[in-house]
Amino acid sequence: MMTMNEGASLWTHEEVENALSLPKSSIPWNATGVSMDTRTLQPGDLYVAIRGDVYDGHTFVKDAFAKGAVAAIVDHPIEVDPQFPQIVVENTLKSLTMLGDFARKRTKATIIAVTGSVGKTSTKEFLRHMLSAFGVTFASPASYNNHWGLPLSLVNLPRNAAYGVFEIGMNHRGEISPLATVASPHIGIITTIAEAHIGLMKSREEIALEKSDIFSGKPAPSLAIINQDTAEFDVMSKRATHYGVSKIIGFGKSEDASVRLLDYKFDPFKNAGVVTALLSGQKINYTLPLAGEHVALNSLIILALGEALGLDLSRLISQLETLPAIQGRGKQHQLPIQGGEILLIDDAYNANITSMQAGLSVFAAMPVKSEGRRLAVLGEMLELGDQAEAHHTQLMKEVLGRPIDRVFAVGGPVMETAYSKGIPPEKAAGYATKVADIIPLVLKELRPGDVVFVKGSKGSYVSKVVDYLTTQNSLKNMAV
Repeated sequence: MMTMNEGASLWTHEEVENALSLPKSSIPWNATGVSMDTRTLQPGDLYVAIRGDVYDGHTFVKDAFAKGAVAAIVDHPIEVDPQFPQIVVENTLKSLTMLGDFARKRTKATIIAVTGSVGKTSTKEFLRHMLSAFGVTFASPASYNNHWGLPLSLVNLPRNAAYGVFEIGMNHRGEISPLATVASPHIGIITTIAEAHIGLMKSREEIALEKSDIFSGKPAPSLAIINQDTAEFDVMSKRATHYGVSKIIGFGKSEDASVRLLDYKFDPFKNAGVVTALLSGQKINYTLPLAGEHVALNSLIILALGEALGLDLSRLISQLETLPAIQGRGKQHQLPIQGGEILLIDDAYNANITSMQAGLSVFAAMPVKSEGRRLAVLGEMLELGDQAEAHHTQLMKEVLGRPIDRVFAVGGPVMETAYSKGIPPEKAAGYATKVADIIPLVLKELRPGDVVFVKGSKGSYVSKVVDYLTTQNSLKNMAV
């Protein structure tokens, strides 16, 4: 596996000055990375002071230099030692975007952009893993997919990268096109369309149109990879053609899909998915180390991209069979508890009804020891507007349709109503408006052999249940 050129100069002061159309600095410097967060800043980074909704990055400029920043981009001079270079600009966020645009133009890497209502980050990480076998690969960290996350990712793209994989997200109309302009991907991918953000976007077609703006870069991508199982496939493919995309590959279970899932089976003993796929008329069999048909469908994206790039198929399959588990997206933890262990399934990063259905299906298929039970800890699904009541009612029906023994719920009135009406007393383990109040109820319920599934929208903070369970050494000593 090839690695990135760690420690090498990523930005010279001349490049930054050229990108921002600034006069030459009197203090030369080279940066090995770019940061806007002093908590994760590394020695040698260029620090960009961004004014956010909660914090003003200018407050931390002194901290940045104390931690080893080589220079700082600010919108007004900060009182620091004169030896520390400050690049004063009118708007630091705009300057970060300009640096991202400069980074995109200077790279020779193949740029891939991923969007979709579900599976963006997982697909991005799968692509990082796959492509790393074929060349130096960089992918945006975490879910850096918005107006600051994308340019921050681009400015950290190594000079020697062969591939760059970037995630693009949205929750309002008009957000993706500016990001696509900056990323200017060679290949655009849409994982699927679901009713995430339906309260803000009003219809699935509006969501599909917005997602299709990933193809609006100039020049347009040469390739679009789109989920053909979605009802909006034609809308998205027509939009891709409108923007000038020359080739479209559909993937999914549809008979019309160019890359097709023929069969998926979950092997409970190996906790793995056994896949049969069709690629260019050839049947391919492989085993995924991660469970779920949704994972199998996203693996088709890897096949499609690999074939389009002319990558060796056997090597590609080897990478598929070693896909990494991702925190917050189905990662499993065996945790000690007095008298035995519990299995925690961390699917807590985010949620909508589609991803809830997928996650619950994996959860329901997991084998449970004779003394154990299935416990679901569900956080409210947000940004659903007038669809919130219907989606949460459907969620409780999904729960009751599966072998789940005990159910916890966290959220506001919509979640409380759906939970109280939809979950019978023998399955109802506890409801709370705040996640801090649900944690003691979960701890009280735990028994050896239990399988615990945690999922909800990011704003429900249900991930704190996972954080608590995975960081408490006292779990194995607590009374059960």
